[in-house]
Amino acid sequence: MAQSIQQGRFGQIVRPDDAWLAKQEDELTIEPELPIIDTHHHLWDRNHWTYLLPELLADLNTGHNIVATVFEECRSMYRADGPVDVRPVGEVEFVAGIAAMSASGGYGPIKVAQGIVGYADLTLGDRVEPVLEALIRAAVAGFRAYAIRSATMPTRPSATAGPTRHPICMPGPKSAPGQRGSPRTGWCSMPGATIRNSPM
Repeated sequence: MAQSIQQGRFGQIVRPDDAWLAKQEDELTIEPELPIIDTHHHLWDRNHWTYLLPELLADLNTGHNIVATVFEECRSMYRADGPVDVRPVGEVEFVAGIAAMSASGGYGPIKVAQGIVGYADLTLGDRVEPVLEALIRAAVAGFRAYAIRSATMPTRPSATAGPTRHPICMPGPKSAPGQRGSPRTGWCSMPGATIRNSPM
């Protein structure tokens, strides 16, 4: 069976095998009326492989009552120019456009990308503030930065530097979930994610 495999920064990305998927038996949808929010999906157009609104909706419209989704950053559609630190904002702008398409109702009732989680390089220290502000203007609901490292696991390269294999020190005072974060940005840190101190 031939598969299209792309070597990415974080390992191999294998395209779905549609012929193999077609052989799978349909599963019974349990509680089809139960409203569900898909809290983690990606959207991209890279190396002649797209996973955009039509592909996502095809996966979501399978019998469950998906009412909304949350996009998680995946290094897609970064800005091609401008300050390197701010280039990840392009991904949020790209997804905000898809969210607007979905919100029009022209693609069905599912509110795609009702929440958008972007990326900010927290190793920038105080220089991350304009990046966070740009992400907020671009409609981000939260961001994640990879602060957990393993000596044996490849690490995420920052937007401004190459890969690192040591722990990243988070700038500023640590904040627990629900506590006020930076008085200037209103962000607080939690393991694996950082969220804005306001409802989505």
